[in-house]
Amino acid sequence: DIKVFVDTDSDLRLARRIKRDIRERGRKLDDILAQYVKTVKPSFDDYIFPTKRYADLIVPRGGDNYVAINLLVQHVKAVLKQRGLLNSRDKFKKRMRFLNVSKDKLIQLLPKTVTILTPT
Repeated sequence: DIKVFVDTDSDLRLARRIKRDIRERGRKLDDILAQYVKTVKPSFDDYIFPTKRYADLIVPRGGDNYVAINLLVQHVKAVLKQRGLLNSRDKFKKRMRFLNVSKDKLIQLLPKTVTILTPT
């Protein structure tokens, strides 16, 4: 098991939230900022940020850190191979197509300690 904390700049997180909430949810900027200040930021500070100290891997710069992401991908591939789920790239793809494995089934194959978060 590996615990990963993706550390993205707070300004970037806020900018993404504003863009998403305006575009996908039709919200007003003032409402987004009020919610952010009242609930989102305090919740992050109280519940999310403290988990950083338990991470085995901290990915600074979020999705822009290709070195860290590559490292994580290699680790996941090694674990899948060790569990017999990934002998080669082609065999894995064929096996998944043959089994017609859904996303839910793939999630069930993950260890219980892995949590899949919905995108925000």
